[in-house]
Amino acid sequence: MQDDSAAPERASDARVDIWEVAPEALTPAQRERCLTLLDDAERERHARFVFERDRVLYRVAHAMVREVLGRYLGGAALRFAAGPWGRPELAGAEPAPLRFNLSHTHGLAALVITRSADCGVDVEAVDRIRDPLALADSVFAPAERAALRAEAPARQNERFFAYWTLKEAYIKARGMGLSLPLEQFAFTLAGAADAGAADAGDGYQGARIEFAPGFEDPGGPWWFRRWHSSPRHRGAVAVRGVEAPVLRRRVWPGPG
Repeated sequence: MQDDSAAPERASDARVDIWEVAPEALTPAQRERCLTLLDDAERERHARFVFERDRVLYRVAHAMVREVLGRYLGGAALRFAAGPWGRPELAGAEPAPLRFNLSHTHGLAALVITRSADCGVDVEAVDRIRDPLALADSVFAPAERAALRAEAPARQNERFFAYWTLKEAYIKARGMGLSLPLEQFAFTLAGAADAGAADAGDGYQGARIEFAPGFEDPGGPWWFRRWHSSPRHRGAVAVRGVEAPVLRRRVWPGPG
């Protein structure tokens, strides 16, 4: 994964760009400078976090959004508006000049960018869940629950987060969040014998989605990829309407 300085970028629907940052990888001075990139509303929300680690993660993640999107948009001043289901979108242009989605978890933030394709990203820290089977009944489809229970105990956590990150990426790409019934769509992991296998032909892990009868999906094709961001972090991306884009993952080096 490439570490990139602040150079101009161009979005493309033939390519899916993922930017990631681990706050602890930045210097203390960089983490502080991230606050200067936020607008007033973001600073107010930042101040409401109780714990310093949450403040740091928030300001680093949202500074990355502003700085990276600025590269694609030629340094234009960015304004955001909430979509119908609360998803942040670029305001002031129809159609939007690009699509993006942000995810963050303990120790990591990720940003996905496409030119016009619906997209969603999710990253998760795998040490946050101690008993994946206890959660499966409320968040997984029957086929996913069966596959999880059939997995060797040592592999259940890995499979849980493979499904969970894919589901989160899909509902975020739809822009509807948890209003979608999670048990009515199911993922099959490519090379299903191993939830961690690099089996998509591009160094990442693929998946396919199936819907329960009556579930409303806007139509695809849907494209999914998974990856390991670090030993403790897993990520997934969902993109609609693009057959086989190139996935490019990059490290955000922080503000200069």
